[in-house]
Amino acid sequence: MNTLLAGLIREDQSYFEVTPTQAYWLDDNIDREYKLYDRTHGTINLTYEVSGPFDWELFKKSMDFLVRRHESLRATFHKQGTTFFMKVESPDNGLYEPEHITDSPRDVDHYRDLTTFKGHKFDMENGPLFLVRVIKCKPDMHVIAFKIHHVIFDGWSIDILRRDVFVAYTAFASGSSPVLPPLEFQFKDYLALINRQIRINYETDRKYWSEKYSQAPPKVLIPGMKQEEVPVTKKVIQFETSDLPGSILDSVNFLSKKFGISLFEVLQGAFNYYLLRETGQPDILIGTYVLGRDYPGCDAQIGCYAKTVLIRTVLEPDDSFATCLRKVARSNHDMRARTSYPLRYFLEELLPGGIRSGNAFWNINLQFSDGRKKWKPQDAAPYDGPGVRLLPDYPGNSLVQYDMQLSFILRENRLQLYTVYDGYSFTADVVKSFISSFSSFAGKLFESILCDQIR
Repeated sequence: MNTLLAGLIREDQSYFEVTPTQAYWLDDNIDREYKLYDRTHGTINLTYEVSGPFDWELFKKSMDFLVRRHESLRATFHKQGTTFFMKVESPDNGLYEPEHITDSPRDVDHYRDLTTFKGHKFDMENGPLFLVRVIKCKPDMHVIAFKIHHVIFDGWSIDILRRDVFVAYTAFASGSSPVLPPLEFQFKDYLALINRQIRINYETDRKYWSEKYSQAPPKVLIPGMKQEEVPVTKKVIQFETSDLPGSILDSVNFLSKKFGISLFEVLQGAFNYYLLRETGQPDILIGTYVLGRDYPGCDAQIGCYAKTVLIRTVLEPDDSFATCLRKVARSNHDMRARTSYPLRYFLEELLPGGIRSGNAFWNINLQFSDGRKKWKPQDAAPYDGPGVRLLPDYPGNSLVQYDMQLSFILRENRLQLYTVYDGYSFTADVVKSFISSFSSFAGKLFESILCDQIR
């Protein structure tokens, strides 16, 4: 057994207490209005198109291997008093066999109903929370549809799922056994580790954050946005994709090395400094998602590890950009170092009235994704097979909780800005104007820094 787990789990233990991250997806009273309105809340749909030969029996065998390897895919959840617990079910109970539909869909609507499992509702206590359906659309074209509850699956898990299925399928096709790195952790182990961490550090972290948030920060205002409160039922998701100038990427790489901080912290600093200089906002609160896979071995496990965290940076009117970067780096360090006071408790205890049903306490999310990095275990075969492609997801309710999310995506040698925003709070022209203004500001800011270095 991994030494980290010593004494945490009894051999006869059947139920495992969840962490506040999973409790969010299980407790319907948290964010109740939003969950009632968003019918797809907590559901992850993945659809793959497979062209060429496809062996149903080999795929069934591969899926059996997958659910035996990852206990999280066999999880059910049970409430005892006010606490939720996870139970790992047997892989032999028949719940996890994929469904095979050999008749081609009648039309587009029928195809959509099949791939989205229309009419299905998750049963959290009895399962399954992991469903698989194979649809034979043509003799040489199949579609594999997954419906997975978010409480057992996150974005990082997508690559693990694809890799493990591909490795298993190709191994069985050649008459051999799948070769994958052994799992150091199962999802129940992670739950036990995080809950122990919370018990040890809860009061210390709570004291720190109560001092940090003795006064609630103001709402971040993007130029041109409507300032009135928008009810969740009026928030409508819109998208905008932009390529940022190559000079910005060069500067971000340079500053990351110069200050010893991440690319995301440089971009976060540029966003904060833009708000300070262009709008006069010094106190900036953003939300972001973190992987949550903090223990060695978690990176190969399917489960719900990712969570939302808040980063607050307070600047002074005369701060230089270098000072801004240092403050942003400190804010990010504090966020990573003090995670034992969960966001849910933070909002409920420290900021009563700050959490609004269907509306996040913060209104702006920032994300960074390095698209150049593909997670591939050293001991596994390549898993990007020919003839397999992930199809785009359906938009569902087209509902968004926040006002805007800015996702910086690094692809090869270019930096993209993918903006998701509330179409009620912003018009498309306002968003395009903001992106242009920010891009111009960042470009000039970085150019002046590089010029100073050359001198």
